[in-house]
Amino acid sequence: MGCFSWPAGSQLVAAARAAGLAPCVEAFADRAYAADGSLVSRAVAGSVLHDAQVVVGRALRLAIDRTVVAVDGSLLQIVADTICIHSDTPGAASLAAAVRRALEDAGVPCARRGRA
Repeated sequence: MGCFSWPAGSQLVAAARAAGLAPCVEAFADRAYAADGSLVSRAVAGSVLHDAQVVVGRALRLAIDRTVVAVDGSLLQIVADTICIHSDTPGAASLAAAVRRALEDAGVPCARRGRA
């Protein structure tokens, strides 16, 4: 049976756990987070991150420290099983490759989950 990924802190994750399931919790390296842990609306400038160095840094921080910096500068705790790079983010393939290289170089195990 496959694993469905749901955003960290979402009601879907809570419902799955309440039902005795073990959901895959997902974090986003290419998106900005609000202080409440939600993703900043794509309608807001800067909500989608394109800079490879920034995206790689966020992915490493999510994987190693289990944190991400919100747009207001606050530090959010996010315990996730997967890190997402959205396929519609410009340059997504090269961002994903850079993230994977950085994670592997840092000793973080990576596994491909397949295509959605």
